[in-house]
Amino acid sequence: MIRVIPNKRLENRVTIMYKGHPVASGIDFKNGYYEVIPRATYFHPLDRLVKMMTIEQIESLCSRSFVKLHEDGG
Repeated sequence: MIRVIPNKRLENRVTIMYKGHPVASGIDFKNGYYEVIPRATYFHPLDRLVKMMTIEQIESLCSRSFVKLHEDGG
C-alpha cells in the first residue's frame, strides 16, 4: 500500500504515496527511518506533525488516520 518515491533532483528527499495519493513528503535517512511531513489535506490535525518513522509506522498512521478531505469538498 505504501510507496516511497525518491525525488529525482534532491538527494534523500522522498514522496510517500498511499492508495495512489501523495500523502506526505520527507527525508530518507538511509537507516530505515524517514522524517515524515504529512500533507494537511489527508490527515487529522494531530497527525500532521513532523515525525521520525519507519515504513511500518507510516502504514499504521495512514491506515488509521487517512482522510480524503479534498474529495469531501472541504
